Amino acid sequence: MPRAEIESRQVVVVGSGFGGAVTACRLAQAGCDVLVLERGRWFDGDFPRDAGDDWLWEQGGRGPFDVRRVGGVTAVVAAGVGGGSLLYSNVHLRLPAEVFGSRWPAGWTREALNPYYDLVASMLDLKRADEQDAQRYWPLPPRAGLLREAATRLGAAQDVFHPPLALDFGDPRVCRENRFGARQSGCRHCGKCSVGCNVGAKNSLDKNYLPLAMHHGAAVRARCEVVGLARDPDGGYRVTYRCLLEGTEHVVVTPTLVLAAGTLGTTELLLSHGAALGATSSRIGDHYSANGDYLITSLGGIEKEWRPGVGPAITTSVLADDGETWFLVQDGGIPALDVLLPGIGVRSDDEDPALPPDGPTSGHLGVLLAMGRDSATGKVRRRRRFCGTRLTVRWPWRSNTRFYDAERSYLRDVAHVAGSVGEVDTARLTQKAVSVHSLGGAVMADSPDEGVVDAHGEVFGAPGLYVMDGAAIPTATGVNPSHTIAAVAERNAEHLARRLCGSAEWTAPGFSAVPPYADPLPVG
Repeated sequence: MPRAEIESRQVVVVGSGFGGAVTACRLAQAGCDVLVLERGRWFDGDFPRDAGDDWLWEQGGRGPFDVRRVGGVTAVVAAGVGGGSLLYSNVHLRLPAEVFGSRWPAGWTREALNPYYDLVASMLDLKRADEQDAQRYWPLPPRAGLLREAATRLGAAQDVFHPPLALDFGDPRVCRENRFGARQSGCRHCGKCSVGCNVGAKNSLDKNYLPLAMHHGAAVRARCEVVGLARDPDGGYRVTYRCLLEGTEHVVVTPTLVLAAGTLGTTELLLSHGAALGATSSRIGDHYSANGDYLITSLGGIEKEWRPGVGPAITTSVLADDGETWFLVQDGGIPALDVLLPGIGVRSDDEDPALPPDGPTSGHLGVLLAMGRDSATGKVRRRRRFCGTRLTVRWPWRSNTRFYDAERSYLRDVAHVAGSVGEVDTARLTQKAVSVHSLGGAVMADSPDEGVVDAHGEVFGAPGLYVMDGAAIPTATGVNPSHTIAAVAERNAEHLARRLCGSAEWTAPGFSAVPPYADPLPVG
């Protein structure tokens, strides 16, 4: 395979999700020469919709969904410029204060992280779906009220809240340029958040952090997959990546390498190349968490119209906390696309969302999601197979049985109160976790005996090598983790920027003027 000349960069960031985009943006603003390598492509209003489209990463490296069956877990991750922000449900919630008391390194508290949470909230223009401005064009979908009604009947009215969403709730008929120079229009309540927004209503990272990084000189190279990492003989690190369009390999050397390829991607790179990079911890791959993800769908339909294909993907949450188990239940949306679920009804991206879907059962199909504080004791490993080496996750389902049982019981109670006559519970049948919120594997800690990176994200034994994504989070968050991943990256990127630009006082431009944002979670 042909190889180009060796390139030199001050900083190389691998991945463009919440950790990578935040880090690239802040280092570029600090005056650093930044190169971002992203294996996926740019999506510009062309997310898949039909059966013949490229949905999966395996389809020539073009699809946004990478479904990884790794031992005891099926993990769904994203591939594209913007990472997980392209496909997530837009929810941003803060980690309750008590979580920082377990396995987080010294100095990490809710109080210390709050200013960085505020900074992320400002960058992503968070808004709750029940706010007046958010309902200017479309009301809350029916399922929001049905979940509140069910929780109330279960005696949990005080635990219901509407989480902040990274969505543009402006005029859905107008496409305009946002403050970062990206084109957006308002949310059309089409229910397609989790398959990619083709109208630009999601405040995904390709609409804010990444354009701002590029404005300050960062280069973002899409469809460039890292295939090799090693120490460079002259110092720093040597990154080998493959250009998926041209089929060529390239090498870039850098004194500062940031891994932000997603929890499984970053952990796999460290498992494969950690020795060559100088990483000294033996804990690479430890403390994996599926973040307690659990899903059930109603078998016979909810009594009243749930209408999962209308509205943002998630609008409403219920907190369940009995002192031993802690988790959230959220209303679930399913995009109204026949290719995903025949019979749900087809809704085009331009269709009036006030119209009901056409499918015979779509209006009453109920979807409930849960996530919570699992044990975070999974282990990510690489195993030799007859065709090579493969990533696998050893997930302790049995030691999490009590937690999963509590989630399942609560979800079924909500479904039954809402009028469901039965549920599909694939997790119980397969005894495998399905996670869209994988965390851990290269966790922050006070020493290499406890984790892989220090409190600033720098890999033990490998100066200048950093982990800035969900792999560094040392516990289950219990809430949708994107907000915490981004806030942790903000704090650690600030520390790194100060080191690289030589100013101990450097902060993100406008940081001091960012207003506090009130998190609606009933605790913390």
